[in-house]
Amino acid sequence: MGRNQLGFSLLELLLVLAFIALGTAMAIPSYQRQVQTINRQHAMLQMQQLAVSLEQFKRLNFRYPETDEWSDYQQLTTHYQFQLLEPESQRQGYRIVATPNRDSMQGSDPCGAMVLTQVGEWQFEATNPMSCLP
Repeated sequence: MGRNQLGFSLLELLLVLAFIALGTAMAIPSYQRQVQTINRQHAMLQMQQLAVSLEQFKRLNFRYPETDEWSDYQQLTTHYQFQLLEPESQRQGYRIVATPNRDSMQGSDPCGAMVLTQVGEWQFEATNPMSCLP
C-alpha cells in the first residue's frame, strides 16, 4: 500500500536473464561461422604462399620438389593439415590439399577440404563451393 520498493523483483531478474540467454544463443553460431571463415581464408593464404614457394623451387631446380622434400610444411596451422600431391605425370605439377582437423573448430566447416592446383584452380568438398571463396 504505501510501501517503497528498492531493487528488482525475482521475476524481473529472470526476464533479464532470459533475454541475455536468448541473445547469446543467437550470437554464438554467427560468431563461430565468422571464426571458421577467417581460419579458412588464412589457410587459403598459406596455400597460395606455398604455391609461390613451389614455383620458386621449380625456377631454381627445374623441377617441383618431391613429396618428402615438402614435409616441413605439413602442419602450418592447428586448424588444417596440408599435403602436397603430385599428379599422375610425375613432377609436372602439384596439388596442395588442406584438410580441416576434425578436433578443431574447422572440423564442422561446411567447405571441408580445400585443393589448390598448379594452375591456381580452387576445389572444395562443399556442395556449394562458391560460398567457400573469399
